[in-house]
Amino acid sequence: AQVDPQYKTLVLEALAYQLVLNTQTQEAQTYVEQYQREGGQMTTFLEGYLSTAPGGLKEDDTYRIGVMLPLQLQEFTGSFGDKIPVGGKDALDFFEGFDLAIKEFESVSGKKVFLKVLDTRGDTFEVKYRLRSMEVFYPDMIIGALDRASKPDVTRMIASWTEEKQIPLMIPRLPFQEFIESSNHTFLAHPSIYTQGAMMAQFAYDSLNV
Repeated sequence: AQVDPQYKTLVLEALAYQLVLNTQTQEAQTYVEQYQREGGQMTTFLEGYLSTAPGGLKEDDTYRIGVMLPLQLQEFTGSFGDKIPVGGKDALDFFEGFDLAIKEFESVSGKKVFLKVLDTRGDTFEVKYRLRSMEVFYPDMIIGALDRASKPDVTRMIASWTEEKQIPLMIPRLPFQEFIESSNHTFLAHPSIYTQGAMMAQFAYDSLNV
């Protein structure tokens, strides 16, 4: 049966998704190549999803980064979700800075970064569910999870998963040595007071003209 041209891309994306899930990456790649020969345009989804699938279109200039933060999106209120929940403000502030850094990295390096951002809600049950989705993303690295220092359960769960999958995990703002003592794939991103001061001074010089 012929597929209506306006739906061809959508059908291909759904087909490629299912084939990769079934470890049929080469078959998915064949369909995509045929689609391109017929004049079809690659979409962001196809480029991102197939770029690092096992046996797929992985290129040296492509990275996939999973971001797991307690965004607390379920608590957004207001007519347009414009009132930021208190519990998610730190995570949103962090992601805004991280996203800017990624865009700068792409512009300088010429490399493409695909992000998958998941809301942990600060809850281990939510994380257990979300990790299933992260697994089929085939991340090169995970960033997370901005737990409270008094209750790092979510970060501990993510660290256990990344260690099992042998995926690097970068933990920001949580200076707990326990996460790296018995791990080969977990790293702490906790700048020293000196580094933080130098960064603030540079920001003031560059942006505030002081």
